[in-house]
Amino acid sequence: MRMKNELKKSALINRAETFDARAAQEIERFLDAAWMERRLSANTIDAYRNDLVSLARWLAGSKVTLMRASRANLLAYIDSRVAIGASPHSIARQLSTYRHFYRRLD
Repeated sequence: MRMKNELKKSALINRAETFDARAAQEIERFLDAAWMERRLSANTIDAYRNDLVSLARWLAGSKVTLMRASRANLLAYIDSRVAIGASPHSIARQLSTYRHFYRRLD
């Protein structure tokens, strides 16, 4: 389990060329804390990682970093997800992920 998570972390850092490297580090810091504090399952951690990476990549297309995203940026991203038919369950999970991530940054 630990080795699998380490491979995913290194893969995330390697993929960070599509978005800000600091964001990749903050994502991993957040996921480590979530795993330690809340004992989330590996599947939940993976879902959180995917949610944050997708958001970071989408923001990068607008020249906005994950760390500087505004509420309007987040709402625009969620609107884009709804427009392509994302399920309400996925949208709710994403909102929860973002809420936890940004609260941790404060």
